[in-house]
Amino acid sequence: MCKYLLCCFLSFLLPFSSFSSAIFTFQMEFLRDDTDTVSLNTILHSDFQDMPSSESLGVENGQYWFRVTVKKIKETNSLMILQIPTHNVNNVIVYKRVGDSLVYVTESNAVLTDTETVIDSRFPTFSIKVKNEAETQYYLKTYFDKEANFPIRLYSPAEFYRSTVNHQTFTGCYYGFLLAIIICNLFFYVKLREYVYLYYVLFLCSYSMAILYHDGLMNVLLPAGIPFDVEAIVHWLTEVSMFIFSFKFLDLNTHAPRFKKYAIILVLCMTIAEIFYFTTSNTTFYLIADVIAMSSFLITWGVSFFAMRKIKFAQFYIIGYFILIAFGFHYLFSYDFGFLANNAQTIFLKVASAIDMLIFTYAISYRLDILNREQERLILELRKLLAVNNSKKVDPFYVLLEENSWTTKVLTLQEIKVLKCINEGMSNPQIAEKLFISRNTVKFHVRNIYQKLEVRNRKEVNEKLAEFQQG
Repeated sequence: MCKYLLCCFLSFLLPFSSFSSAIFTFQMEFLRDDTDTVSLNTILHSDFQDMPSSESLGVENGQYWFRVTVKKIKETNSLMILQIPTHNVNNVIVYKRVGDSLVYVTESNAVLTDTETVIDSRFPTFSIKVKNEAETQYYLKTYFDKEANFPIRLYSPAEFYRSTVNHQTFTGCYYGFLLAIIICNLFFYVKLREYVYLYYVLFLCSYSMAILYHDGLMNVLLPAGIPFDVEAIVHWLTEVSMFIFSFKFLDLNTHAPRFKKYAIILVLCMTIAEIFYFTTSNTTFYLIADVIAMSSFLITWGVSFFAMRKIKFAQFYIIGYFILIAFGFHYLFSYDFGFLANNAQTIFLKVASAIDMLIFTYAISYRLDILNREQERLILELRKLLAVNNSKKVDPFYVLLEENSWTTKVLTLQEIKVLKCINEGMSNPQIAEKLFISRNTVKFHVRNIYQKLEVRNRKEVNEKLAEFQQG
């Protein structure tokens, strides 16, 4: 049964993850032209290099020429669809070789015409009339602001239509599923007031915006001419939201308090790299920032692995992030470094993300269930101790874990810890340091305590506690 499901899954992915044309084949070469010295008169006599199989030249951004030699497998006089499915490419100018000269064909910023058109707003896509020549050379000139990733796809109109329908179908299903997961987590946050759901939504939104870029959809959604690189900010937000969610989900402030310092250092290092990138436009700093972000995922995953004995629900984190990290590093090495072929697809990254969403949406609820069981266990132990007249051995504050006459609602274990610190006269910073939680978290618990005790300040808290202790 498992083998059957696996075969069905792979057969579903195959049309999206591979590319072949029944009519055209092509060979691509490149020439870097940083000094802008190559002209139309000299380009035909310039030395081109073979394009790597990864279709990416890594961080070597700048101006490039690409020579694409197209061969027809079948006789046709129809249109050829030329697409460059990458989002980090500027205006692409297309020339055709006619004899010993180049003839302008079209460009991605061109006004639409009847013969050569730009037909896809997500990526540079052109329809070009195919003549009777068995072999034709096209020269494409473009500029890369960041990594020089330049995949080219040639389709017949029927192939292009079929590929577009497949991509849009899968993409629509993925983002529909993503929206459903976000709504589900927001509902649980509103219902249960557990911030872990909200933190996971923030991580999902920032991570999904990064995928939107690689899908080319941000080229449609964002207005043109934005003076700063939004994608770099999205990558930074993904790292920060990942740390916030991980610390809350795994309770690392309690189980690995020292790791917080290292997490802050990693965020600061990525921030510095991003600042250098914004100020110098050097893509090496952008690459460093991406490496730090992926390393942060891997390090946090490693911390959860070693803390698994203490954290009962850490196995969900380990399984969910292992899949996401594996495909994330593959995309880093293929897209940013140019070491591996990525086939200009985000299909596997989306599949990994979908699995991650299913695992964590269940894992968060499982985590809350374990915490509730732990609180119920303490309440039962309290009752047993009271039943055998050992009340002196019981922390009196544990009475507040169950229904009582002193609070409108029962307190949680963490709220009791904060309440005891307030009773000892500690300030918010001192409480945060003692309990290994943030000051904002302390303020959140203090507000809940005020509400449940029906008081307005610490003075009234201590007065009510004095009555409680006397009782």
